[in-house]
Amino acid sequence: MKVTKRIMVAAALCGCGIPLNAALAQAEPGIYAGFFFGATDSKGSPSGASQAGFDAFGIVPSGPIARGKEDQEDSGYGFQVGYRFNRWLAIEGGYVDLGETTFRASTPGTLMGIPGSADTFTQKITSNIAGLTATVLGIVPLSYRFEAYGRAGFLIGDDELEVRAANSTDSANFDVSESTTDTMLGIGLSFSLAEIYSVRAEFMRVLDAGDEISGENDIDMLSVGLTVRF
Repeated sequence: MKVTKRIMVAAALCGCGIPLNAALAQAEPGIYAGFFFGATDSKGSPSGASQAGFDAFGIVPSGPIARGKEDQEDSGYGFQVGYRFNRWLAIEGGYVDLGETTFRASTPGTLMGIPGSADTFTQKITSNIAGLTATVLGIVPLSYRFEAYGRAGFLIGDDELEVRAANSTDSANFDVSESTTDTMLGIGLSFSLAEIYSVRAEFMRVLDAGDEISGENDIDMLSVGLTVRF
């Protein structure tokens, strides 16, 4: 009977060995890399962006600015390379593209206040924010295969703008790139598939992304991704 019990205990320990080893391997110090993609959503009001867009063309509104259709949702993607120090701490550097945000508006006005230039002017501002990221991850192991983590760091990149204005007879546009440094925060859940692969689901927010022309708004990203440990 004692022999049988010993065999059963040994079998149970062997059965637990695979997930335990996977969990321990996931927490080992080392380099990893991955990619992610998901949906983005720009928050806030583009009213300041509308005024700045008209100012860029010398359009002086003579009435209220009417906001048109806004396309604040898009898709984004990115990749990262990280180093894990222990079970609870890692650092990551990478690249993220937050997709495009489009604002439209119209107003009665004049061109540089010139008499006789009164007309109705429209504008379209398309903003795309992308750049390099540097973040720190605080990790909380939940089970053999699941971990939760929090992210904090910075996005250092460019706000690529396409600004177009038009009236009843003419139109003009220009492209400009403005540097931006923004705070990144995020929370996520990681699931270990094997000793070196993990699937992630993450909610990330970039605070006050953009510039004075596109407007500074928070941008959210809900993503899924895959990492590989080397």
